[in-house]
Amino acid sequence: MLKSRDLDGNRYSEILKNYNQDFQLLLDHTEIHIYMNLCQIYSPNPRQLIRIINKFSLLKENLDNRKKLFLFLFLIYSEMRLIETYKEINFIEHFYELHLNFHQIRFRQYALNRSGERSEAAKLCDYLDYHVYSFNGNSSLFDLFFYYIEHIKSSRNDYKECK
Repeated sequence: MLKSRDLDGNRYSEILKNYNQDFQLLLDHTEIHIYMNLCQIYSPNPRQLIRIINKFSLLKENLDNRKKLFLFLFLIYSEMRLIETYKEINFIEHFYELHLNFHQIRFRQYALNRSGERSEAAKLCDYLDYHVYSFNGNSSLFDLFFYYIEHIKSSRNDYKECK
């Protein structure tokens, strides 16, 4: 599922920006950045992403930002058929494992590419381990997901605009 050519997110960003204008999704740069990050992790092909965006454009009305984000995630799961049974615990376990694996791969690539700047990547892994992935049996998917989204938003300060 994870492909090294998809990790930069350029093609996802381009599709999201184009459809943001065409379908009047009214997404700001931060939201596009968050959706792009989710696409990087789940790696939908362009056709799947377009179907997700089409469904999203129809269903997003009257939803606040948090609900729109969760809707986008759920549409990714349903379009890609990632889990067989849509129970919250299955959702949490899949979300947790996939994101943990993705960020471990990203951390290794970052550490290999920039051995001198390892502290920044180490901070990301510490944040993910202690705040996002250290959930107990009482954590809800929403809590886990929104901790993760808050981290993506805070990491956006490093970018002037999405790629």
